[in-house]
Order: sequence, then C-alpha cells, then structure tokens
Amino acid sequence: DLEHAGSGSPPVYAGRTGSGVIIGDVDSGIDFTSSEFMGSDGKTRILYIWDQSATGTPPSGFSYGTEWTKTQIDNTPATVTQKDTNGHGTNVAGVLIGNGSATGCSQPAYRYVGMAPDAQFIEVATNFSDAGIIDGVNYIFQKAAALGKDAVVNLSLGGQSGPHDGSDDFCSSISALTGPGRIVVASAGNDQEDNIHAKLTTTSTTAGTDKFTFTVPSYTYNSSNLNDYILIAGWYDPSASVVIQLKGPNAADTLSCGFGAYTSRSSGTTGCTMWIANQNAAQGYGGTSTLRQFEVEVYDATSSQRPRIGTWTVNVIPQGTASLGARVDAWIYQAKLGAAGVIPAMVTNKDLTTLVGDPGNGTNVITVAAHSTKASWYSCGSSATYTFSPAPTVNAIASFSSHGPRRDGVLKPEISAPGFGVATTHSKDAGTLAGTGWDVDDGVHEMQSGTSFAAPHVAGAAALYLQAHPHATPAEVRTALENAARTDAYTGTVPNATWGY
Repeated sequence: DLEHAGSGSPPVYAGRTGSGVIIGDVDSGIDFTSSEFMGSDGKTRILYIWDQSATGTPPSGFSYGTEWTKTQIDNTPATVTQKDTNGHGTNVAGVLIGNGSATGCSQPAYRYVGMAPDAQFIEVATNFSDAGIIDGVNYIFQKAAALGKDAVVNLSLGGQSGPHDGSDDFCSSISALTGPGRIVVASAGNDQEDNIHAKLTTTSTTAGTDKFTFTVPSYTYNSSNLNDYILIAGWYDPSASVVIQLKGPNAADTLSCGFGAYTSRSSGTTGCTMWIANQNAAQGYGGTSTLRQFEVEVYDATSSQRPRIGTWTVNVIPQGTASLGARVDAWIYQAKLGAAGVIPAMVTNKDLTTLVGDPGNGTNVITVAAHSTKASWYSCGSSATYTFSPAPTVNAIASFSSHGPRRDGVLKPEISAPGFGVATTHSKDAGTLAGTGWDVDDGVHEMQSGTSFAAPHVAGAAALYLQAHPHATPAEVRTALENAARTDAYTGTVPNATWGY
C-alpha cells in the first residue's frame, strides 16, 4: 500500500503532506479529472499541464506543445484535451500526490494515499525525446520559481544508450537544472533480467580475441521494413583507438569500422543491413568528455532483409599496444524482433552490473531501486485473488530492478523504495479496470510494478523533507534519505550497488 508521512483521519492529514511544495512529473500525462488530484476545496491541485505533442498554445519560453492552467482545469475542463491513454503518468502521480479519495466495492476511502497528498502538481506529458524531457524539468522548475516555491521533479523513465557515468548531455543537462529547492528523482530502470550489457578489457591486437557475442533467437518477422532491429551502444576509454568489427551467422554478415569512421552494408538478399559508427561526431557518436563511443545497428532496410537468427559477434580490435588494457562496455539499448518484441541477449562477456539507465546516472539525480511489498492482491472486479508469477519474496529487491554502480564506480542507485506490488491511481483514459484482475479490493485503484513506482515514493519523501527544510540542496536531501534508510537481512551491508543505502 502507499505510505505517507501523515496519519490521522483523512482528508485532514496529520504530519507532513507536501503542503507548500510543488511536485512535477515528466511522463505520459495525467487523468486530471480524478478526485485523487483534488484538494479539500474540491478544486484541482494540478497547477499546469504541458502536453509537448499537442498543437496549440505553447508555454512561455517554449515553442511547441500546448499548456493548460489550473483555472482551465477547474472552470473549463472541456477545453483541456490532454488525455493519459497510456496510464503510466497517472499511476506515477497517484504515488506522488494521490489523496486516496477514490474508492468502491464498499471499501472506505483514504486507504491508498500517496506520499504528498497536499502538494501542488505540474504534469508534463512528454514526447520522450532527450530534449523534451530536459525542457520538461526546466519548465517545472521555472513555474515553481515564479511562484516562489521549492519543487521536486520525478522522472520514472530512462534508457541504456548513454555512457552510464553521467557525462552525456542528457544527464549533465538535467543535473545542471538542480539546486537548492530543486530536486530531481529518477527510477533506476527495469533491465536487470534482460542480459543487455557486456564488458571486457582489451588484451590483444589480434582480431577475434576481445569480443562480445549476442544471440538473436527465433522470431516471427514483422512485415514491411525498419521494424526488426537491434541497436547497441558501446563506450570505451578515451586513451584507446579500436576497430569495431561485426560478424553474423553467415560469412556475408561481416562489417568493420575504423576509429573516427562510419560504414554500412547489406549482408545479401536474405540478410539484413549492418551499420557501425566508431567515435564519429558527424554521425552523432563523438563520445563525451570522459569516454569514446561506438554504435552497432542490425536492421531490416527492406522487407526481405531481416536480422539473421543465430550468434553475432562484435570484435573489438585495439590499434597498437597503447590501446591494450582499455575497458569497453556495450549495451543492447533498444531492440524489436517480431510482434512479440523478442529481445536478443548478450552471451560472451555478459555483465549484470552498470545497468542503471539515464537520467538515473546523473550526478545530482537521486536514483531509486525497487523492492517488493506485495505478492498477491484481491481484485474486486474479478472477485478473485491474484499472485504475481513468479511470486516475489516480499521485502527482497525486485528481480527486475537495475543494479549499479555507474561505469566510473560512483554509487547508483542511492536508495530503494516499494516498487513491486504498488496500488495506485488509474487513468480512465487508459481503459476500464473491470475484468482485468489488475484492480485491487476497492475496484478503482490498480496494481503496478516497476522502478517507475519506486521513484515517486522517494520523490514524495523529498517533498516532505523540503516542507520541513526549505531550499535544501540535492546533496542535503540525498544525505537525509541515506541516513534515514533502514536495512535488514535482504539489503545486506550497505551501501551497495543493488540497494544503495
């Protein structure tokens, strides 16, 4: 169940509830009609909604999307066309600020209450580009500053294409927006079970010695083109110069790319297109201040050329002895194989660390892992009890929760919070809950899992801290969370790269 710092008889909460603090979320949107996001006056606590993908009236200082205000939400809701058809943003907002008022099935209200049920709120329905997410964070902090209030921004999103040390533009830009009274909290990611990371240290200039292999399993091809693909991001030490060679199941599946170049080729009428860039800034793969970068892509440029099933090898060939001893990492950061979305898996030199996604690797971002708090729940709509399969061990780390540390050894995540078995607010625009089994005992809150739902627990806690300690810095909030974190037999000795503190 959701927890908050207050107690008593809602909706008059005792204790800290986020009053006077703004919480922002950059996500899929929000069901602004839900009573969960209203105040005791029956008016919305949502100050602004910015839909970055809607054509209309952009917010001041930005040139795209459409903005709606609290006045419009309260007085002319029909003019607010933003809808959270995905539901994720509403789910996250429920953990952040849900007041628990919605209920049914003869259950009392105020049983599923968010972390900061009196906080005011800003939602950015993002286009999910790096630039859009950065703009969303900036927008929320600008609005809070104009109102003279502290703010916490929650980012329950992320990806694996970056260098995993916070040096990329995405992470560093978000970190740069933080400061006193400006806190960013992000999810660690859900990639721990996906076998997408490999790591090696170069040992030989002989081709085929230092390598990653990944397996493309059997899959049913998608029709048309550009919809079956594997995208791999590689990062290596700035002192090294290497050739990247891609070899597939057939002899025709071979392509090499020297340092500073990019190249592509088709592997034949029954094969696929292969593309490599290796520290080539012109193609957008110029690395960062701390690391060099390569990109490997295998995709269906035509409907008859699809990624070949079998074992693929990425050979890393150092150019000279000065490039020996270099660390090289690669992540399958995006893949789509068939309608079922089959994921290829790293095999040789597979590594199960360094899996926290960006922007969670940002230096000033507080990053959150997930542990399990519920294995089963009763669905009122289905009149049945459901259990996750396989059932998690309650209080253990979630099997999907991405482990750190960062590539440079900095601790990530910093803390863990409930994220496996969380009952939260449902968006009506995401479809009905009835008959799905995902509703809980009141029939209106829904069961969710993922580090996406751990992060807002901590973002809400950060808002409660700002309520008591206005203008606290990210470091002060992080330290307070770490010092207050509890440990048990599941966490082991902390800090560690699974639980943080």
